[in-house]
Amino acid sequence: MANQQMTPEEQMDKQHQQSMEQRQQQLAAQMARERSQETVRNPNFHSEIGDADVDSDQFDWISDEFGPTFSKAHTHGHFHEDYGLERDILQPNVVERLIAESNPGRSLRENPRLLALAQGIRGSEQYPNPTDDPAFRKPMTAAERRVAREAGKVATVQQSLGADGKGIDSQTTVKTENETITSESEQKRGLRQRIGGVFK
Repeated sequence: MANQQMTPEEQMDKQHQQSMEQRQQQLAAQMARERSQETVRNPNFHSEIGDADVDSDQFDWISDEFGPTFSKAHTHGHFHEDYGLERDILQPNVVERLIAESNPGRSLRENPRLLALAQGIRGSEQYPNPTDDPAFRKPMTAAERRVAREAGKVATVQQSLGADGKGIDSQTTVKTENETITSESEQKRGLRQRIGGVFK
């Protein structure tokens, strides 16, 4: 059989159908791109990634006890690639030392005034009994030791973000993605407004 030639109307229909298929494919690809670029937007990510968030109503002293261990510099730093492993090995020692320093021997536990003296606290006019002085520190309870050990784990995770600059890399990646998404959404909004203006 001989090939039938298409009429001009059939050719236009075919071109229209191909054009519609291409447009659908473009829209599907654009939607897939937009979905892949969607991220949870958190403008406070930079400050939150360095926040240890270990204090609670009951244990509001833990960040003060650990001091610079919870510094954001650890997450924003760029340390050697084995830094995370190093922190994983050394941090438990730091925690156990803190616990040991906060738990005196039996003689001092049984005599709190001697414990105050060992801490460098003497009676004053305001606090004749040195154990009443706010600077006096009682030995750690079992719950406080447990919290200190858990806070040490948090410190290890937080500090390991500095290994090979992973913390700062993740922050810059998130910031770049957030700026890209914001820019794209602003462009879409502008396009919608222009199109809306044309059809008014």
